[in-house]
Amino acid sequence: MFVIRVVDACWFVRKMRLQRKIKPLARLKKGHSGEISVKTGILNMGESSGVPIVKQLIENVSIEEKLSIIDAPPGSACIVMEAIKDVDYCVLVAEPTIFGTQNLSMVHELVKLFGIPYGVVLNKCLDDENPAEKYCEKK
Repeated sequence: MFVIRVVDACWFVRKMRLQRKIKPLARLKKGHSGEISVKTGILNMGESSGVPIVKQLIENVSIEEKLSIIDAPPGSACIVMEAIKDVDYCVLVAEPTIFGTQNLSMVHELVKLFGIPYGVVLNKCLDDENPAEKYCEKK
């Protein structure tokens, strides 16, 4: 059994105190093809939020760029809000499923809240019933 006298305990705690380390949150990458420039951020394993990556990528958008497309995950999580809060236009993409319709509904409410003009693209559509299309027709 390991026993530390009370007097020594404070010294032991000070020595074992965790040191704050600055570590990268993600890897930012850039690529070009002709006049098209792609910037992406890859979140490191174990990190909980991609919001800082989106902020960094948006800060690095050049004024000379005629068009910037920001791709975000489905739904209305913080990373989506960060991605769309200052955009000129949103393209909402939905799949023809109940889950896809629920995500569309959430982000639709978000763009209305921010007052952002938007359009909807229905992805992976077949001749089957499409709840996302019905949602769009109602709204």
